[in-house]
Order: sequence, then C-alpha cells, then structure tokens
Amino acid sequence: MQIDPRLFRFAPLLAALVFGSWAAYVNSEYGMMVLVRTGVGQGVYALFSTWIVTYTTRRSFEKLGSCAYGLTFSFLSGFAVMALIPIVIHLILGTPEIILAIAPGLIWGSGFVGFYLWTLARAVPTTT
Repeated sequence: MQIDPRLFRFAPLLAALVFGSWAAYVNSEYGMMVLVRTGVGQGVYALFSTWIVTYTTRRSFEKLGSCAYGLTFSFLSGFAVMALIPIVIHLILGTPEIILAIAPGLIWGSGFVGFYLWTLARAVPTTT
C-alpha cells in the first residue's frame, strides 16, 4: 500500500488544535492569561512549525536521498527545528512549564517526521 505524501498537508491544523490545547491545559493552574497565552502561542507555533518541519525534512531528503545518512540527517534536521523553535517561543512568552508544554509535540512530532520520511522513502528507489 502506497501512502500519498500529500495527505500530510492537513497535519498542521491538527497539530495546532491538539498541541495548543495541551499547552493551555498544563499551564492552566497559572491563571487564564497564562493559559490563553501559552495555548495560543503553542497552537500558532504548531501550525507553522509543522509546515516548516515538513519542508525542512522534505528538502533534506530530496538533497540527500533515502540512504541511511540521508534519512538520519533528514530526521535530525526536522527534529532540531521542531525542538528549538518552541523553546524560544515559550521563553519569550514566559511559559512556566516549557518542557511539559512541548514534550507531546516532540514525541508525536518525532513519529510524524519518521513516518513522513518512511512515506517519502517508499516513493523513491533506495540509494547507497
């Protein structure tokens, strides 16, 4: 069964809803302003970062191919973008629980990047 990589175009909207809600929830004990600020901040980040992570991962894969090095570097480049941007955003927002706010996104995002690379690799012949 071949999965069409275009299916991934809806991931940013889902990421915004899920991860924005999570960040708001884990910071809800700090009051409504913090809840809204962190929820919206994480949601907007998740929307745009999913596009950016997908683009970064795809471009790395296109340049390096489906060899072990290409897949590893593509995964790590996507993960680096996925980790660094929210840390900076939450530091600027003053989020009290940064690690709790971004952990689900890093965990699920890693799976997303891995699955996306697997989908891309299945669509092209293996290079060595």
